[in-house]
Amino acid sequence: MDKLERLQEQIRKCQICKIPSYSYPLFQGVSGAKIMVISQSPSRKVLAYGQKWRDNFSGKTLRAWFGLADEVFYNPNFLYLTSIGKCYPGRTAKGDKLPDLICAEKWLKQEINLLKPKLIIIVGKFAFSWFFPDKPFIKSVNGKTLKWQGIEVYCLPHPSGANVATRQKLDMAKIIAHLRQNLKK
Repeated sequence: MDKLERLQEQIRKCQICKIPSYSYPLFQGVSGAKIMVISQSPSRKVLAYGQKWRDNFSGKTLRAWFGLADEVFYNPNFLYLTSIGKCYPGRTAKGDKLPDLICAEKWLKQEINLLKPKLIIIVGKFAFSWFFPDKPFIKSVNGKTLKWQGIEVYCLPHPSGANVATRQKLDMAKIIAHLRQNLKK
C-alpha cells in the first residue's frame, strides 16, 4: 500500500464534520494519475451512483466537455476525481449546503502533495475560491490556465443545471477547446 492509498483509507474513516448519516467520502484515483479534477463536493444523486460525476445532468455535461469515453474518464490511472468537501454536506431550504473547508485543509492538501499532478482542473466557483481566495471568480477566469504552487490549474464553470445562465454568458466552445488541449498535454 502506497502513501496515497493509506491517506485514502484515512479519508474513508473520517468523522470530522457533521455530515448526513447517508453520506460518505467519495473520490477516486491512484498514484500516477497526472490530472486531478476538483469540485465543490459530491451531490446526493452522485452518492446513489457511488462515483463522482455519474449523475445525469452535471456529470453528463462535464464528461461531454472532456470529450472522453467513460472508460477513459473513469480510469483512475488517468484522472483523480476529488473535491473540496469529501462527503455530501446536506441541504438547506435554498439547496445544497456548502462543504466545510476542513476537508480541504486536512485531506485535499495531502492528496495534492502525494499525487503531484501535472494539471488540476477546478470545477466551479467554490473550488476556485479555495485555490485562489484573493482572486474574483469572474467570466475572464473560466477557460484559463493559472498557476498554483507551481502546478497548472485550469478553471471551468460548474456544469450544474443551476449554472446554465452563467454558462450562456461564456464562450463555452472556446473553454471546451482549451480544456481538451490541456488534457492532451
